[in-house]
Amino acid sequence: MNDLVIDVGANLGGFALEVAARNPNVHVLAFEPIPALCDQLRARSAERGIDNLTVLQLAVDAAARTAVFHVATHADQGVSSLLDFDTANISKDEYWRTRTDLYFEHQIDVTVTRLDAVPEICAADRIRFIKIDAQGVDLAVLESLGVMLGRTEAGMLEVPATIQAKLYAQEMHDLHAVTTRLHELGFCVYAIKPNDHASNEFNLFFCRRDLKPQDIEATLRLRGIQLYDGKHYWHAPSDSLKPDEDLAETQRVRDRLITIEAALAKECAETERLGNAVVHRDAQIDMLQMLLRQRA
Repeated sequence: MNDLVIDVGANLGGFALEVAARNPNVHVLAFEPIPALCDQLRARSAERGIDNLTVLQLAVDAAARTAVFHVATHADQGVSSLLDFDTANISKDEYWRTRTDLYFEHQIDVTVTRLDAVPEICAADRIRFIKIDAQGVDLAVLESLGVMLGRTEAGMLEVPATIQAKLYAQEMHDLHAVTTRLHELGFCVYAIKPNDHASNEFNLFFCRRDLKPQDIEATLRLRGIQLYDGKHYWHAPSDSLKPDEDLAETQRVRDRLITIEAALAKECAETERLGNAVVHRDAQIDMLQMLLRQRA
């Protein structure tokens, strides 16, 4: 069986290298358009003695062409894209506008291919898994498989929560649109995980409806690969939250609330007692006034 795993937007191989090392009988095809990253990925593969990984210096999109690719050389170069940033969205969003890495240093010309034009893909009996991190064109990358989508078992891709939260100017699909399209293509979404501190973007994990994701994970040994397991963000800036301290603070707040509630209950009881005393006093005054009127 000619099985294939595809990694589009391989970067330094955090996914491709690990899958290849764990599955020596599966061929892994990694796409990365930035020359320096390709060279480093090939070198790391050679250092680890991995011989079932092929690195292709190509970008992927719906249409084959030569295109301008925007390169971010800072951090992990992970925001590099065929698309330009949506500066209006970034400036309006309370999370994006705090990010200091959303810029490009330069541009390069790259060769863009459709996946169904790649011989290794067309020759595959099965595409066991496709990981897509193409910065704004993820759905287009998946659909570029064409008829090979019918041989694709599972995968993951990145998508903005809403169009208003999109990071790139030409992004066209949000979470709802992509989940709907995956359903139309015969897939079910089995996991949705936030990709940033504010949940502006999500990673969607999908598989064929007749397959069990647990079987796919077990067969390919995907669990334990960081890029597969997800980032597990808190729904607030994770670097400002410390779970142990937060739990202790939660307990302190809970204890304080119990104390306040007890004090309020005591005050209510005292108020009720005073109210009853006032009613009793008023009744006594009324009786005295009635007696005085009778004597007069």
